Amino acid sequence: MRRALVVLALIAGAPPAAAQSIYTVELLRDLPAGGNLFALIEAAQPEITTDRFNSGGLNAGSAEKAGAFLASWSQTEYRIGDVPISSPVDGTPMLFPELAWWKGINVATGVMPSDGSATALAMSLEPRTASDRWTTSVEMTTSGGALSQASSPDRPPAIQALDNWTQVSALISGRTLHGRLGLVAGGARSAATTVVRNLDAPLQQTGSAFVNASFAISADQTLGALAWVSDDSFHSQATLRHGDRWRVFGGYTDRNIESARPSSGRLTADRLADGPIGLLVDRGGHEKRFIAGGRSAKQLTRHALTFGADIERTSFAAAPTFTGAIEERVDGVPARIWRFSSPGLASHRRALAVNVFAADHISITSHITLDASLRFSSADGSTHAAAQGIHWKSLSPAAYLYWDLSTEWQLKLLTGVSRLPDQLKLGLLAYGDPAAPTADIYRWNGGPLSGAPLIGRVGPGTGGDAAFTRIDPELRRPMMDQFALGIEGRPVPKLKVSILGLARRQSPQIHGVNIGVPISGYTTFTIHDDNADLVKPDDDQLLTIYNRRPEMFASDRYLLTNPDLMSATMASVVVSGELTTKYVYFRMAGTGLLSGGAAGSRGFTAVENDLAMTGELFADPNAATYARGQLFNDRMYTIKTLSVVTLPRDIRVGVIGRYQDGQPFSRMVIVPGLNQGTEAVRGFATGRSRFTFRSTLDVRLQKRVAAGGAALDVFLDTYNLLNMSNEVEEYVVTGPRFRETTAVQPPRSFHLGARITF
Repeated sequence: MRRALVVLALIAGAPPAAAQSIYTVELLRDLPAGGNLFALIEAAQPEITTDRFNSGGLNAGSAEKAGAFLASWSQTEYRIGDVPISSPVDGTPMLFPELAWWKGINVATGVMPSDGSATALAMSLEPRTASDRWTTSVEMTTSGGALSQASSPDRPPAIQALDNWTQVSALISGRTLHGRLGLVAGGARSAATTVVRNLDAPLQQTGSAFVNASFAISADQTLGALAWVSDDSFHSQATLRHGDRWRVFGGYTDRNIESARPSSGRLTADRLADGPIGLLVDRGGHEKRFIAGGRSAKQLTRHALTFGADIERTSFAAAPTFTGAIEERVDGVPARIWRFSSPGLASHRRALAVNVFAADHISITSHITLDASLRFSSADGSTHAAAQGIHWKSLSPAAYLYWDLSTEWQLKLLTGVSRLPDQLKLGLLAYGDPAAPTADIYRWNGGPLSGAPLIGRVGPGTGGDAAFTRIDPELRRPMMDQFALGIEGRPVPKLKVSILGLARRQSPQIHGVNIGVPISGYTTFTIHDDNADLVKPDDDQLLTIYNRRPEMFASDRYLLTNPDLMSATMASVVVSGELTTKYVYFRMAGTGLLSGGAAGSRGFTAVENDLAMTGELFADPNAATYARGQLFNDRMYTIKTLSVVTLPRDIRVGVIGRYQDGQPFSRMVIVPGLNQGTEAVRGFATGRSRFTFRSTLDVRLQKRVAAGGAALDVFLDTYNLLNMSNEVEEYVVTGPRFRETTAVQPPRSFHLGARITF
């Protein structure tokens, strides 16, 4: 318990007040997380924002989009030790991490590790290692029937509610060959049915198997190997280690995503409810990543040197794209028909990344140290038969100074700067890909398509014309610059308090620019709008609307480039307190954050209000109105607590509580009758309004019964104990329904479980 949650400095030499935490095996055992890493991180880590609720068995087996502190969720890095398992396409984890396999989870959101590639959020999973004697653990948890509560008929529908859920896992651990070979092996299976907005969702199932082995070659050298298999993914890695002096490693991850979306036909979609139309034709594909590298360390009198290098190959073979028509409506109003076509070619995208770094921990005095590092990284991406790829090289320096003030309160100061580059995601290489989809867009009034004008064309494929969509040969890499200032102290020995301030700026950004139809290809007119205050006329405005000129129909051409755009910025403060006693562990942490950046597309979701989404911002001037605002992962104020209390008779109570400000959004104005069809235009900057805050309280009550060499833990988990039904979405369109609640947070649910260890 005493080491249940500690700053990463205690285990990896990281600095104080650095917004870095570890969740130990004891916390994973005692907190209500439903066997789901995402549920734990979403509810307990104050800096992190996710695109869904994960607690209580929701979203079994499916990965979330998680981000923190300005950076896009697509730049989050998931690792097992030295080996990344993030998707090379969109950054989500390629396997669903069951909690049973891990003895620790490191979360970094402030000062990032010098050996990683994340700009703002990194999650490192530490596998379980073999116990000294053979042990077996079997755990089962279930919910459903009277244990799961349906949405209240007096309220709007829950965004998601649990119908029933079952999870079973088993783990065996021990040593053989006179203790030289350690083995950990396990398997897990979960199944859940949920109700989404009062509609039954398909059964979600996930299964996985896990093996971690370590062999002592000699007193100094060990060879470790890990394999992990799930329903659609496979991962393996190996590490040869010579004490703390050096290690070499390699890893391979493979995921084949089979989409449930149809390959052809005629579909319907509402732009405001279903998101950007171009994303609806993504049907997954086959992702691979292979990495090999090494690390070495050398200790001198005042210097602790670390060197590292790795080379990584990633690839993506896209599944055959959708061919057919999508009827687009905007808030129910017919707008356009998108006719998608595919050239029938196989899309193969690949990238090669090389990273080399050197870091030095310098003891300037007995109380002042400096961590300095320099990282060189190159990324070269290409697509089969494409005219242009992406080629980046960058140097990333970092320097952080730590000062132990040697006061009664053990005050320690941190300050420093760093620069980190974005990872190259293979999704960018869809631009200019001859095998990627293209669409002809027709204006549509709800009737027959015959006679409707062809108003535009979109990629990202070339449609047989290399000049239609292409990548700028001078495309620059987005870089994240950071300044940090923090202080940590212990007013009393058992209480640690820290404050960390961060300022970040990201520039340049990458977008697809419609160079064939510039802003001069539109006429403009204005409409009266109430702006942010719908009652008082003080801020009323004339909202500019862009109407495409008929002579510019179907003249579209796109360039993936770095348009002139103000940098994305963020300022944040993280305040945390941690109390550790013999019977109580308690942590409370909160954030205050304000970001400013341009959203890739109109809307408030993670695939719209995100600076890394290369959507419609520079493809349609109506999407640029009030585009700069607060981004998806900006929740302004959050407070999250966790606690584990040990009571007499081997009873433990684990609690996770959170308050999180609502999601930022902008009011949308629906403008019919345009030459290009009905459009939605923002009425004010995103973030001038927010949905209601999220608030949940999750509790685990656990009792242990020991007999002989066996132990039985029986537990009851309660999610959303107070049955809060705060809204999580609103109707955002101008009119009498504006700000009407359309979805609330999941209702209360109970889980019964047992774990036997022998």
